[in-house]
Amino acid sequence: SHRVGIELAWNQELGGVEGKQLQHRISGGEWLPVTDDFISEPQQGLDVVTTIDMHLQDVATSSLKKQLEKHEAGWGIAVLMEVETGYVRAITNLTRSESKSGKVYYLESYNHALGSAVEPGSTFKLASLMSCLESGKIQLNDSIDTGKGIAFFHNRSMKDSNWDQGGHGKISLEQVFSMSSNIGSALAVKQCFSVEPQKFLDGLQKIGVTNPLGVNLVGEGTPQVYTSVGEGAWSGLSLTQMAIGYEVTQTPLQTLALYSAVANNGVMMKPVFVTETRRKGETVSEFAPQVVNDRICSSKTLDACKKMMESACIPGGEGTAANIFKTSPYTVAGKTGTCKIANNGSYDEGRYRASFTGYFPAEDPVYSCIVVVSDTKSGSYYGSTIAAPVFRDLADLIYATDPKFHEILDEPLLAQNERHLPTANNG
Repeated sequence: SHRVGIELAWNQELGGVEGKQLQHRISGGEWLPVTDDFISEPQQGLDVVTTIDMHLQDVATSSLKKQLEKHEAGWGIAVLMEVETGYVRAITNLTRSESKSGKVYYLESYNHALGSAVEPGSTFKLASLMSCLESGKIQLNDSIDTGKGIAFFHNRSMKDSNWDQGGHGKISLEQVFSMSSNIGSALAVKQCFSVEPQKFLDGLQKIGVTNPLGVNLVGEGTPQVYTSVGEGAWSGLSLTQMAIGYEVTQTPLQTLALYSAVANNGVMMKPVFVTETRRKGETVSEFAPQVVNDRICSSKTLDACKKMMESACIPGGEGTAANIFKTSPYTVAGKTGTCKIANNGSYDEGRYRASFTGYFPAEDPVYSCIVVVSDTKSGSYYGSTIAAPVFRDLADLIYATDPKFHEILDEPLLAQNERHLPTANNG
């Protein structure tokens, strides 16, 4: 089978070195060693210690697979990362395949999380509104008139998801994010940068969404983000299109790194898959957490971004993920995304990519996670109904099994106080 992922990237270390020995040929074409000694000794390959937690990997894979099957999707990914270290605890990539008899199954055939640089859609609103806040020209509680949910930029219409119900009207910037208003995001970027659009592109560069992360795996996709006004296919529409995550591409891992950086107080970490190499149980080399960008934005902007992401997920609120975590014992901050799928320069009718990116617990983040489900055939395509449940399954399991989230009570067992109860320490 062809090597992929960690096996491919660490092939040399895993493979070891073949030895050399003097041999001579005997009858029948066989080779016989001249002596038992080697000219150069063979070296056993190293063991590679990965960051993956098999327990979480298992849940990520089965939960994602369930959603892909239910919605007959083309492919999907889920990545779970530790906020502070960038250590990837689970990563699963599943792509739809059909047997000759027409049976559909999902298998790990391509690392979309690492390699597929695609238009992110609404999850990119975090970067665009972060730039707006950083410019100082708009605040979280400033109001934006999104009208009746349909607006025109350079004679091209843009719609909010509730345009058929009359739109959102006047809402605050925080609500623009939590309700995922396209028009609100476009107007905010226009208000802050229409005079000098280059400053918007400079802002995105400062945040760190224009470069690959340089992860230690083969095949990282290169993000496409204009760095100067007028390059490539830049047009009068580009500013407002980029505001809502079109005309830019990011890999899911690059999107996750940004959300994780907000959770990590503005420090962007490189996703890490291998912590050390070992030979016969002894450590040969260690790989520490690595910082990609030590300050994505000011602390004031950071606080505003955290607030925006929390309000998108408040149970019973008006955010796009308001109903997902209503029974969860932990808090979440994040963003749903729904994006039309581009095909040769135009968008196919009825084809979408749904995503959810976020972190938890919101007040003291430990993990960040991204889920993307692409090309569903079920008629459902919103990030909240398709991608967020996979995030929730992972978060539920972590919350239930990780001692970090629970106070250990230092009290005698009930059975020791009430003598008549039998003691049971198992379970």
